[in-house]
Amino acid sequence: MRIKSIELHNVRGVKHLRAENLPETGVIVIHGPNEAGKSTIADAIRIVLTEKASAKTKPNSPKARNSDIPHRGTQWLQSVHSDKAPEVTLDLTVGPYEFRIHKRWIKTPETELTIFAPQRASLTGEEAENQLQAILEQHLDAKLLNALFLQQDQLDTAIVASGLPSLERVLTATTGAKSRSSEEDTVLMQRVEAEYSRYFTDKTGRPAKELKDAQTREKDAAQVLRDAQQAQQALDGNVEQYSRAMADRDKAAAALPGALESLAERHAAAKSAQELLDSVEAQREKLALAQREDERAREDLMRREELSQQVAAAQEALEHTAAELEEAAAKNEQESAALENLQAAVDEAREHRAQARRAVRAAKQAVRAIEAREDLTRLQDKVTALEGLQAAVDGANKLAAARGRIIQDADVEAVESANNSLQVALSLKEQAAAKLIFHPADTAEVTVSSTSQVLPAGQDTVLALDATTDLVIGSIPVRFEPGAQGKDLVQKVADAQELLDELLEELDCSSVEQVRSRRVEHQEIDHRLRAAKAELKKALGNDSLSALRAELQAARERVEATVQACQSADAATVTAGGEAVELGADQTADQIVDPAGEKPGEPVLDKAAAQEAELAAEEASAQSEAALENAEAKLAPLQKRPAFVALATAQQAHEQAEVQLKRAEEALAAAEKALPGEELAQKTQRAAALVAELKEAVATAEATLRETDVQQVQNLFEGAQEKVSSLRKRKDAAENTMNSLKLVIEQAEGAAEKLRNAESSWEAAKAVLASTQQRAEAAKLLYTTMVVHRDAARKRYAAPYAAELSTLASAIFGPDVEFGLNEELEIVNRSQGETTVPLEDLSGGAREQLALITRFAIAQLVARGSEEQSVPVLVDDALGSTDQHRLDLIAAVFTQAAKNSQVIVLTCMPERYDSIPGKVEFDIEQLKQAPASTVL
Repeated sequence: MRIKSIELHNVRGVKHLRAENLPETGVIVIHGPNEAGKSTIADAIRIVLTEKASAKTKPNSPKARNSDIPHRGTQWLQSVHSDKAPEVTLDLTVGPYEFRIHKRWIKTPETELTIFAPQRASLTGEEAENQLQAILEQHLDAKLLNALFLQQDQLDTAIVASGLPSLERVLTATTGAKSRSSEEDTVLMQRVEAEYSRYFTDKTGRPAKELKDAQTREKDAAQVLRDAQQAQQALDGNVEQYSRAMADRDKAAAALPGALESLAERHAAAKSAQELLDSVEAQREKLALAQREDERAREDLMRREELSQQVAAAQEALEHTAAELEEAAAKNEQESAALENLQAAVDEAREHRAQARRAVRAAKQAVRAIEAREDLTRLQDKVTALEGLQAAVDGANKLAAARGRIIQDADVEAVESANNSLQVALSLKEQAAAKLIFHPADTAEVTVSSTSQVLPAGQDTVLALDATTDLVIGSIPVRFEPGAQGKDLVQKVADAQELLDELLEELDCSSVEQVRSRRVEHQEIDHRLRAAKAELKKALGNDSLSALRAELQAARERVEATVQACQSADAATVTAGGEAVELGADQTADQIVDPAGEKPGEPVLDKAAAQEAELAAEEASAQSEAALENAEAKLAPLQKRPAFVALATAQQAHEQAEVQLKRAEEALAAAEKALPGEELAQKTQRAAALVAELKEAVATAEATLRETDVQQVQNLFEGAQEKVSSLRKRKDAAENTMNSLKLVIEQAEGAAEKLRNAESSWEAAKAVLASTQQRAEAAKLLYTTMVVHRDAARKRYAAPYAAELSTLASAIFGPDVEFGLNEELEIVNRSQGETTVPLEDLSGGAREQLALITRFAIAQLVARGSEEQSVPVLVDDALGSTDQHRLDLIAAVFTQAAKNSQVIVLTCMPERYDSIPGKVEFDIEQLKQAPASTVL
């Protein structure tokens, strides 16, 4: 069996996964993090090969576990992300069969089996299930598949190889020997085994009932003897222990008075040391309090001196600000007089500038009025011409919109192609049609498909027959049935006619000619539309008709605005042509714009004169601006009123100095009222004296404390307490032991008599056992001698398997490694040189490696001996207990095993397999992103 691809949908935690193009031999590593779905792949393969789509096996039910290929159950496949049905698709080769099996469980069960070789077939439902089961039963060893699919919980368990049919066939064919299960025992061997079985079991070689009963009686008697001996020994020990407990009690009672006396002395010393320590701490606290009072007194004295200094400084500042205030008042009077004269000159310059600006505005308004009229006339002409072109485009668009479905060249070609196909079909039909030729002597009548037809006399009347036709000739009904070719030609004509009719109906035409004429008509409309659009586009250039219309409307509005501006402007005189012209004051636009000068007595300007007047007005305005700037430049320094500002500043400083002086005097008076300076000085002296006194007292107390080791005194006191407690506990424990042993000793009377009776019973049972064992050993010797010869044959049978194991294992354990196999071909120990280690005593990593090697050995033997029965080796997350050195070595084992077999590894640690050359790796996350096949 070889797996080519697998695809999962909605299986457990896997929404979708597809792995395809799996090589038929070699190592395939599928890796990903924990809980990514790797083990799900292995279980999905087991279930799709074992369970029908209609099965509803519960997770880990007995039915699922006891299957030929054990699995978790179909219900276990249910998606954890949604309620969608789980689906599995598997492409594989089994024996001569190459096929794809697809199953869906739980909801709307479905089975699809597609066989590609040796003969193609496609089956569904129960038929597909039965065919799949037949293929697997004929060409797949289910026990072998179960053995070679290595799960995580099997990584350190040995495999029983003798029960695998595929392996047994290979070993039998290779050695000529038979397995244990097929060996026929001789009559002599049966009798020897029967005698042996009286004393030993067949499977384990342990004592059977007769020998076991004798051993049991001897063992029970020996046990009774041992119990009696132990009882006597226990009694002797209890008496000795009672004596020791009594001595311990007396010793503790004697030492307890002295310990109590010592405890009282230690307690008094500890109490005195603690009192001394408390006294020193109290002195230190008094000193700290006095030091804080001393610091506060000195701080209060310094503050009083600072207040006196602040009053003197404030008085000096007040006198200084008074002198500055008098000087600032004189400078302010001088500044006010100069400011008044300069302000009058600035006001006069501003009036001249205002008159000049009015003249500029009037001249500009006149120019704008003339230009607005000119723009309006130009835009009006251009828009009128463009609107005519737009009307032509709109007319062409209207004709194009009226066409309905536009017929393209492709439509004409499609209709002509359909018509040609129809004509060809009609021609073929006519040529292939059977012909019925009538040539009556007299006028006759026939009925064709329920329609009467007159046949003229003496003429040929040809009736083409290309479809089922009912005829009535005279009174005889006739039915013509055309052959298969005729029916096909009739159907081709009908299909061609139907296609042509559909195309004509879609184009809303009744004939091919109408389609052609309407195509020409539509092309002419398109030509006219393109020409009109081209002419309009050329006329527009980079402009837009809607924008030009908006611009025209804006020009009209500008003309109206200039008229209103001219009428509402203030009167102003401008110079034009060397003459003064009066503008504004309710003038109309026509009064300004009149190049003919036909209104006597009214000022008239043309565009040139208006522009000249505008330049003259702007020059006059510039001169007035310069004059104003000169006046303002002279005024600017005084406008800031530096002298006035200095006066205000001096007044503020003088007032602030008065406030500061008042505050300083009030603060000093309040402090003196609270505590006069003389009393404050006395308080500071008293605090300093108290600190000095307390420092001396603390120094004296600390010197006394240093002479006494308070901690040592306390430790001695606690030690004395512990000693008294220990003596009391030892005395109480000894008394409790004595009380408990006293009752036990009293109950043990008669132990010596029981011991004598037990010794007699054991001697009798021992004699019976010796006799039975002599007979059993004789039977065993005969049996083992015959078994040696039988086992030699079995060893030949197991030799290829043992050799394969040693060959593969030598890459890891060394060239001298051998394995001990039991009758079930199960590894029981490993030997290297002279050292043999039982399988259960090997490390977890070694057992894990042997679990892989045994599977590889079986796969190798089966693949070489029976390609049809071989199966892939699937390893679910192995080598977790294998060190890096062994990982490098076991890579060679994988390489050797994969030469003839397909080895699939599911792992979260792909780096364990980095040393395997030629491996193929798949990231399970990428497999989940692969596109789904068309099967699902």
